Amino acid sequence: MSAKTVIVTGATAGIGYVTAKHISMMDAKIILACRAEDKATQAIVNMRAEYSQWVQKRQKAKSKTKTKERDTVEEPQPDELNLEFMKLDLTSLKSTMDFVRNYKSRGYNLNVLVCNAGIALPPKELTEDGFEKQFQVNYLSHFLLTLQLLPLLKSS
Repeated sequence: MSAKTVIVTGATAGIGYVTAKHISMMDAKIILACRAEDKATQAIVNMRAEYSQWVQKRQKAKSKTKTKERDTVEEPQPDELNLEFMKLDLTSLKSTMDFVRNYKSRGYNLNVLVCNAGIALPPKELTEDGFEKQFQVNYLSHFLLTLQLLPLLKSS
């Protein structure tokens, strides 16, 4: 995944968090596309701390093991996880399009798009666009995001 760029929606917790962290550990640049900057910033801090601890444990284990060289080749690990927050509020189609414009303006490639964000059983509420909130967050905004980024995915 070295030199690859990946967008992960909903990367502040759960499956999105683990997905972002582990793909980043493969030396990819990860864009955490999330609604809340404070949660994303904390997730980045936590991911980097967990990665640092993992590297330290791995180095200790290697130094304790004094075996013959193995035939396996280890993948190089990055010095630090390459993580970046970009605001994306999937309850708003305008925010989704703003994210797309902002992303494209940065000139990044896009190799993988992980549409992970979602909500379950919120109170019945309409978005500013007039759609039921769960339907827009889980489906419509991800569909718009994918359609808008598909040419970049194909060209990358």
